[in-house]
Amino acid sequence: MNEFLIILVAAAAAVAIIYAVIQAERKRRLVLKAVARKLGLGFDPGVDRQLHHAYAHSVFRKGHSRRATNNMFGVLTLAGHPVHVRMGDYQYTTGSGKHSQTHRISYAAFMLPFVGLPELLIRREGIGDKLISGIGFDDIDFESEEFSRAFWVTSGDKKFAYDVIHPGMMEFLMRGPTPKVEIVHDVCLILEGWGRWDPETFDGAPGWFQAFLERWPDHLIDRLQRR
Repeated sequence: MNEFLIILVAAAAAVAIIYAVIQAERKRRLVLKAVARKLGLGFDPGVDRQLHHAYAHSVFRKGHSRRATNNMFGVLTLAGHPVHVRMGDYQYTTGSGKHSQTHRISYAAFMLPFVGLPELLIRREGIGDKLISGIGFDDIDFESEEFSRAFWVTSGDKKFAYDVIHPGMMEFLMRGPTPKVEIVHDVCLILEGWGRWDPETFDGAPGWFQAFLERWPDHLIDRLQRR
């Protein structure tokens, strides 16, 4: 009888946890739908298993069982340019069986108003970066030692990196909080941490990208090919 009661309590607890998770996800969908409406974006809470095919950024190459949900999409005018925007939640699984782990993050992807851009990665420097720089995998150094210590920057074109990250941009990025920025195939992907975003982060992402793009210097924009 005691064993039966233990099983019954365990089952009830499991049901309560599942119900709480379902309710939390439902609430998240409703709140993110309101954020999308406020920004002027469309919203689809359904599962998109093809998102990783649309982008070539490193996070979309990781793991398996990839899926996107709470999808926000549309065109916004940012820094005077029409910009295609895609934001939402994304998850992928690494490992298998007992050793599998599901990673849940959020993202914002902005189609830049220029084509043919070199790849560019800007993120806060971590302990691992210092270790790999010691064995020859170094990033780009800038005149500002403070900035170079704080950020890890790589690009297929150093001139492009130096043009984008001028002293004014460094000041902006140092002021933070600054997300990870990765430009691949003319799409600027923004990631913030390794968890799912709160609604305020989604709401602020287009504004952050606009401030970032507004700081691209005229001499760089003048030589870029517009979309």
